[in-house]
Amino acid sequence: MKKKLRRIIGVVGAEVNSIEQRKILEGIIEEAMQHNVDVAVISNLFNPNPPDPTGEIQIYDLIQSEDFDALILLSESIVSDELRERLREALMQKEIPVIVTGFSTFWEPKQFPIISTSDMNDIEAITDHLIDEHGYTKIDMLSGYNFLQISRDRVQGYRRSLEKHGIPYDESRVRYGDFWTTSGAALAEAYLNGEREMPEAVVCANDYMAFGLLDTFEEHRVNILGRLAVVGYEAIPERHLHYPLLTTYQRNRRALGKASVEILLRKLNGEPELPFEPPAGSVCYGLSCGCSPSKTFYHEELKFARSEKMYDSWNLNSRLEQQLTECTSLDEFISVLGEHQYLIRYVQDITLCLYDDWYRKSENNTSDVLYCRNVLPWMDQKPFYVSAHSLSAIISRNSEPGVYYFSPLFFQTRLFGHVVLRYDRPDTYDAIYRNWIKTAANSLEFLRIKNDVRYLTQCQDLAEDTDTMTGMYNTNGLDRAFRTVQTHYPPETTFPAVYIRISCEEEQLISKEEIREHITVLKAAAEAIRSFSIGRAMCGRVGSNEFILFGHQTGASAAHLADALRSILLSDKIFLSYYGMDALHVIEGEVRMTATVDEILRQFTKEAESRLKQASRLRLLSHYAKLLAIRNLIYSDPLTEHRIEDYAKQCMVSVNYLNAKYRECFGISFHQDCINSRLTLAKSLLCCTEMRVVSIAEACGYSDSKYFMRKFVSSAGYTPNQYRKMLT
Repeated sequence: MKKKLRRIIGVVGAEVNSIEQRKILEGIIEEAMQHNVDVAVISNLFNPNPPDPTGEIQIYDLIQSEDFDALILLSESIVSDELRERLREALMQKEIPVIVTGFSTFWEPKQFPIISTSDMNDIEAITDHLIDEHGYTKIDMLSGYNFLQISRDRVQGYRRSLEKHGIPYDESRVRYGDFWTTSGAALAEAYLNGEREMPEAVVCANDYMAFGLLDTFEEHRVNILGRLAVVGYEAIPERHLHYPLLTTYQRNRRALGKASVEILLRKLNGEPELPFEPPAGSVCYGLSCGCSPSKTFYHEELKFARSEKMYDSWNLNSRLEQQLTECTSLDEFISVLGEHQYLIRYVQDITLCLYDDWYRKSENNTSDVLYCRNVLPWMDQKPFYVSAHSLSAIISRNSEPGVYYFSPLFFQTRLFGHVVLRYDRPDTYDAIYRNWIKTAANSLEFLRIKNDVRYLTQCQDLAEDTDTMTGMYNTNGLDRAFRTVQTHYPPETTFPAVYIRISCEEEQLISKEEIREHITVLKAAAEAIRSFSIGRAMCGRVGSNEFILFGHQTGASAAHLADALRSILLSDKIFLSYYGMDALHVIEGEVRMTATVDEILRQFTKEAESRLKQASRLRLLSHYAKLLAIRNLIYSDPLTEHRIEDYAKQCMVSVNYLNAKYRECFGISFHQDCINSRLTLAKSLLCCTEMRVVSIAEACGYSDSKYFMRKFVSSAGYTPNQYRKMLT
């Protein structure tokens, strides 16, 4: 793990892509970079109030990281009481400088110092503009909720401006609303129907209420230019959507962000504190007050709007969701995300950080380790691991300072991990990124489900070396293990190997019950193979229903290993009842020590495909299905006396005809297959138990152990004890 290179200032906010948080962040990032400091931003994505019981709130657990040198809380963005209390408790436990930035009535200065712009000063300034530049004296005020301090502060700024200009303050000219367009619309209706006298100007405590006022006049085809001046507050970048263009006031949030960093750095450097003065904002001129628009500011707004529209169009026309849905492995998933990185505006780097147990069904088993991959295709995409609360392990991978946005990757209440965006300039992501990451999270959950429903996909590569369903090696892990073994043997050495494929009619698995049963049986079969290999060989799952075993630590031949594995699986009644005899394909062979796992797999899969074609041709025989059902009964219950005469009668054919067709289908006579079913059970017991041979003979229906021995040697070529010993 790389050592921390620079100081890290953390920023804790909510929905930080909103315009208010964006401006503060620009100042924070700009000032931090000038001092060679990294910025790590922790934020949710959707910020509902009250909060939904989702996994996104868990992103704030990153506050526990010991990598922070100082923290800034963007207080105005925290609208949820529950989240606010959670953050309060977390920040109170930190022993580093913490500062609250932005107006808030929910944080006491004695807990953390608070800095903000002054709503009172700003509203006073915009009211001054109406009086000084236009000579208006009959001015109404539309504020927000009366019970909020910020609403009363804004009214106080309006009052201060009036009184310093010698204009009496008239409380009846103040109307309280809800900070939304509905308040502005209601005030416009009151003017239009004569309920209130039309003034010369209206000061709105935010832009949304001003938009409601303007839009309502426009809907009634009332041209207010020259009749009524309207000004807003906050400079929301939606002015171009309303007529006339609104004159508003932009708080100096950028300066507020810079001041936050300056204060924290002085504390960290042991320098004396300087008095803080709320930074003044500026008037953004429009048509609604009778001024000419501020061309520079307006052009910036239009540029931002054009950019948003362009990214909206790209997002709408992208195939991100469809392509992610088709993914069957984590490698494919990351590749598709990388192809669609262009949807995240100006991003420099994207890191996917997943809990290494993210694919498990439980929602509460997030580990202390994150499995991380770079998403951008031109970056080093090799996986690396970091501790769950480590920020510096990711940040220190870059030699230059930057800003890192840590966003939760979650599906409902399940937290998969987080995504880290890196920018090398004062910038933030926009709303399209929220759609990008939501699509990624939904698709990741779908991939996790497909990892449970193994028959649909070959998505065993969710962990780097281990198949997540069976605990075996996956192809990558098997290759690593095999290369390790290669170093201990001469190049000319050969190993016995066994390839197993379990074929099933996947299209018949329709219901949830069938899917669940398929998974259960497949996992049981995999466990049998894995248990057999312990102490004898190494094995891996190399496909959805494919396994391979290398017997490098046994004296058994490939044929012997294959026979043992076939016997174990065919002695499992559940396996037989679900798959049937013809679903199991066991192929043995000797492999060269110098071969790669991919080469070995190509060798076996070619033979497997040939056998599958042969099996498909046999299934075309009209009598095959009935005879297969008989054979499945014989092997699932080998101790029962199976009489060919009884089956011939059921099929309404002669004994000779049945026996001939049986041999045609399975290459063995009915009678000999009955004997083999018992010997198969015997071989399974020899492999998987420590039972004495005499006891095994009795368990397989042989009262005469010597007769059992003769039958066994005739079939296997070895005595039972020799058969068992060769596998140890």
